[in-house]
Amino acid sequence: MGRKKSYRYKDVRNRERVLFPALCGVDPICLKPSWPVDLLKPEQGVVLELGCGKGEYTLALAERYPEKNFIGVDLKSDRLWVAATKAMEKGLENVWFVRARIDHLSAYFPKNFAEAIWIPFPDPAPGNHSGRKRLTSPRFLEIYRDFLKPCGIVRCKTDHEGLYSFTLDNLFSAGARLRRAVEDLHASDIDDPDIVGIESHFEKEFRKKGISVKFMEFYLE
Repeated sequence: MGRKKSYRYKDVRNRERVLFPALCGVDPICLKPSWPVDLLKPEQGVVLELGCGKGEYTLALAERYPEKNFIGVDLKSDRLWVAATKAMEKGLENVWFVRARIDHLSAYFPKNFAEAIWIPFPDPAPGNHSGRKRLTSPRFLEIYRDFLKPCGIVRCKTDHEGLYSFTLDNLFSAGARLRRAVEDLHASDIDDPDIVGIESHFEKEFRKKGISVKFMEFYLE
């Protein structure tokens, strides 16, 4: 581990915008029962970014919508350090980051907690033939349903044809309703600034290489 990464790994616990689940026994891992009610106002709306990395979407959306709450979730401490530091530098009071496994989220968040989920460029897990590790698999969609509001919306971007096809093929069996899906977002008629106007590092790199960005938007009913 490099010196900079090692420092961030240790110092991330000093970032006031990063939350760590408290151990409730060995299994399951859960946050304090009072969280996130003590920190957020869910009635104002909560939006999650899963696999947030350095929080590019979380930070951009938080700046656009100061009246809403935004939470980025990831396991990489050094990336969360960067995200939380940027939130502090920008003076954002409506954003939090949680270091946690995504398959544990239904233990952390209450029912009807979030109104939307963003999944920008998740790991396509090409070697996982069953697809269970993919964040758009029926297994994960069922987890999201536990804490999404009724008809909560999920938005996903990917450069990976296999993940795109896999997701679309599994939506019906997962009880999801597709709103729209495009194979080349930036050549489509979608003009929502939250969708086309915010680009992560990965998205910019893919576009430079001429790789099309695929987009899916669906409801969990």
